[in-house]
Amino acid sequence: MTGVQTCALPICQGAMVTLDPGVVTTYTSSSFSQPASVSVDGSGNLFVSDWNSGAGEVFEIAAGSTTPVLLASGFSAPTSTASDANGNLYVADSLNNQIVEIPNVNGVLVPASKTVLVSDAVTFSGTKLSSPYGLAVGPDGVLYISDFSLGSVFTYNLSDGLTGVRVKGLSGPEGIAVDAVGTLYVVNTGSVLVYPVGGAVTTLTLTNVTSPDALAVDPSGSVLVVDQTTGDIVRIPNESGTLTTADAVVVESNPTGTTSLALDVAGDLYTINPGGEAVYGFQRTAAALTFATPVDDGSSSSPLTLYVADAGNVALSTLATSTPTC
Repeated sequence: MTGVQTCALPICQGAMVTLDPGVVTTYTSSSFSQPASVSVDGSGNLFVSDWNSGAGEVFEIAAGSTTPVLLASGFSAPTSTASDANGNLYVADSLNNQIVEIPNVNGVLVPASKTVLVSDAVTFSGTKLSSPYGLAVGPDGVLYISDFSLGSVFTYNLSDGLTGVRVKGLSGPEGIAVDAVGTLYVVNTGSVLVYPVGGAVTTLTLTNVTSPDALAVDPSGSVLVVDQTTGDIVRIPNESGTLTTADAVVVESNPTGTTSLALDVAGDLYTINPGGEAVYGFQRTAAALTFATPVDDGSSSSPLTLYVADAGNVALSTLATSTPTC
């Protein structure tokens, strides 16, 4: 067990308990050819981009289903997808150097109405997209775009179309993520960089990750990184507001070559195995933790709330009761 419910905000978020390794579900389809990325929207729907030997496609796996259904096609090397709070889907159409939007109308994605949101007519401080790679939507409704060729992370405001440059001078940025307070996380050629709003950049040094490819941030602020070389997913715990790489642990092991990483609102994980032409889902959350032996501290009182925390991957040995703090 590696999970902890952390109350960094006025309301507790995420699962009470996360269990690793989780229960694995494999999503496959004869239509998959070269799956490149997976993302998940706020309703639990999965989206898989597939290069398909140049005839790029995007599949949807509806929440509660295990069957991929073709959503849209006509892309050229779609490297990633991301959804906003309204359910609109964005696709990084990499070789066409553009971002495509599939609108959500009355709760349903309408691929027939897809449009080019960011074309070569859109500039970011005078620069046009060249190999957009990763996508993420921030809490402020801004779309973040990592550009592998230009070594930058650009911003596009979805409400007014204003553009900007969040980070430049990188070397092959790939997967990106933005947390609930706007902190940006970037996989940059073998390293993971953290850019807090208004703060200095920090580098997360991971001795057990060889080739980081993608990442995600869970509701507790912990970061999960997928290693393309080993297939491992490594969790860097957020301990009292600090990402502690010394306590990083492997929470899932997958086939070599595994790429992309998505985390749903419950804390379950999803990743891609391009060689196996499959999507893996890891149900690693639980609403409650049941103990085989009752917890008894030798005294009695009115009912109290029990909080269990496990930093890293250490076995639980002592439990204490406390009054609610959320």
